[in-house]
Amino acid sequence: MNIAVCDDEEIQRSLLKGYLEAWAEAGSHALRISLFSTGRQFLESLKETRFDIVLLDIQMPDMDGMSAAKALRETDGQTGIFFVTGYEDYLVQGYEVEAFRYLIKPVSEEKLWAALDQFLKKRGGQKRVLMAETPDGVRGWRHDYHNHIQAMKAYAELGKYGELITYLGRLDENLYQVDTVIKTGNLMMDAVLGSKLGLMKKRGIRTDVTVHVPNGMKLTDMELCVLVGNLLDNAIEACEEVEEEENRFIRIYMDTLQEQFYLSVMNGMNGRAQRKGTGFVSRKRSGGLPGFGLQRVDRIVEKYGGFLNRQTEEGVFATEILLPLADRGE
Repeated sequence: MNIAVCDDEEIQRSLLKGYLEAWAEAGSHALRISLFSTGRQFLESLKETRFDIVLLDIQMPDMDGMSAAKALRETDGQTGIFFVTGYEDYLVQGYEVEAFRYLIKPVSEEKLWAALDQFLKKRGGQKRVLMAETPDGVRGWRHDYHNHIQAMKAYAELGKYGELITYLGRLDENLYQVDTVIKTGNLMMDAVLGSKLGLMKKRGIRTDVTVHVPNGMKLTDMELCVLVGNLLDNAIEACEEVEEEENRFIRIYMDTLQEQFYLSVMNGMNGRAQRKGTGFVSRKRSGGLPGFGLQRVDRIVEKYGGFLNRQTEEGVFATEILLPLADRGE
């Protein structure tokens, strides 16, 4: 693997080089590291060398890291761009050049290792979810969802439990016959994501989705869908308020990180979200109250003793969630 480190501070280049060498040794990765002090030096090297990953500072003399990233993307869409910077004001521009990670200094060895491991998984192509037309069978099933619910409620209220079981069996058979485009490892999540991605495409929202539901989840399938569904609903609503189509985006990442379930959703928005205390207020509710969707997310994370981090910058809102997986003996 060929990795470039581009930072105008020698101490930062040395620090990152040490982190990379330790990561390569721990994971038995064959690694070649090249060091650069300006974006222009890095771009000049591309005439003879192709890099798998570049760790880019943003504020540098001669040519800054963001300009270097934009120039790189004109000819190379594969190199993984990791911004490593002390500035938090470039998240939107980072998305525009399809940066894989935006790491704020000081970066710990643990965070960089985790980001590198995630990149390798994504590059392997095993868990990449691409936007595609949802099959007619899935669209039709979702369209009739509320009718199915009403029919089942009627059977239950009339005490016709035999008919209810038969009805549920037919729905279950129909659902498993659907060959969905979305493959996360969890059928219910496939249906939820298929629905949300179809809506995003209809609303002109760009998407970047890498999703795999790990085995051994403590939370139920229903709780997982509530978690993801509420986050994506909020993200879609925020993007709908953005006038410039190029600034409407949603990035979804879901996988195992450090033996925990990791979920990240980042989206475009107008301005920045309004904070109140340690949380954020809803634009749809008066009195500075948090949204109902965010409250449901908070309760699920709290129930399982997880970690929740929400951040906002101009034009961007991001949520990160870590939840423990079940012990192998459970």
